[in-house]
Amino acid sequence: ERLLQDTERERMKWRKDSHVNMHAQEEYKSKIATLTAENEKLLLKLENTKLSAKRESAMKRQIELLQNATSRESKRAVLDKFGPGPHRVKLTLKVPNGKTKDVTLETVVVKMAPLHLVPHAIHLFLEQVSHKLWDGTYVYLN
Repeated sequence: ERLLQDTERERMKWRKDSHVNMHAQEEYKSKIATLTAENEKLLLKLENTKLSAKRESAMKRQIELLQNATSRESKRAVLDKFGPGPHRVKLTLKVPNGKTKDVTLETVVVKMAPLHLVPHAIHLFLEQVSHKLWDGTYVYLN
């Protein structure tokens, strides 16, 4: 009978230890699952960051290609239509006299920057002038 009681005590102790171990294992598994999930989130964030950097780099390259193409085509268009330069635009301005209602004509020459520096701006301005978009425009001088 004593042997039976000892065996029963051992079995109870084993169950208790086993239960404690199972509880500890569950906690351990839970912590591992949490850490794994956190690591996966960090890896995903890192991958997204790398992907964003690649996208941004590709966008910058596309912008650079578009800017170069625009500059090249603008320069070609200016050379074809207006020649190599230097480019100047002569504007005739009607300048009112503040005291009388007389108007005098004044001439202003706008000298363009060298074509290689700002080809698109020069092309745009010369096209506007050639299409007479500046005719009749009011200019206020300070």
